[in-house]
Amino acid sequence: MNALLVVAVVAVTTYLTRASFLAILPMRRIPIRIERRLKSVGPAAMTAVLATALFTDRQSVVVVSVPATVGCLAAFVAVRRSGDVKMAFIVGFPVMWLASGVIGWA
Repeated sequence: MNALLVVAVVAVTTYLTRASFLAILPMRRIPIRIERRLKSVGPAAMTAVLATALFTDRQSVVVVSVPATVGCLAAFVAVRRSGDVKMAFIVGFPVMWLASGVIGWA
């Protein structure tokens, strides 16, 4: 029951944080200093997700996962060619999932 309560509180907090950001944002222009820093959020999030997938396996042992490595390489190439961070998500995860299916690893 405690875990469910924690999940509910986190979900509501996340929703209210996002909703307040969307409600306040149209009223003001984001300062250029903050806007420049926000461009780093996407790559940082992608790095965190892929680093977790890359260095953990099903048994939570620190190993290099082959499908995650293939997905990281595909994401890197996609971002370098397009210049758009979204391409890392669009290309990297599907390639990782396909590699997982082909190799037979989760």
